[in-house]
Amino acid sequence: MKFHEVQKFITMTYHIKSEFLIMGSKVWFDGLNDETRNLVRKAVNEGAKVNAAAKKEEEGKSAGLIQKTGTKIIELTPAEIKKFQEATFQPCLDVYLKKNGDRGRKLADLFTQEIAKGK
Repeated sequence: MKFHEVQKFITMTYHIKSEFLIMGSKVWFDGLNDETRNLVRKAVNEGAKVNAAAKKEEEGKSAGLIQKTGTKIIELTPAEIKKFQEATFQPCLDVYLKKNGDRGRKLADLFTQEIAKGK
């Protein structure tokens, strides 16, 4: 079953930014010459843009189909999204840290720093 087949409302929380993920070994990446590293960075950035555009188009098509079934799609304001983030961030982090300990803390700190750069 699909969400819109069993519920009357769908709230767009945008809690997952994208499934676009590129990974590589630090040893491999550091072993590349500057020109190749820059090409890889450029390709990743361009790929992210293409992915974002395709995702936005697909979401638009899906939203139209869902609304035709009578399900109401609720778009949150930036202030409402912030409230969701504030209410859920720490409890989710606590569960993650309980499972992953010091190693998890280091990774969470790195993510938090990167997120702050994007704001």
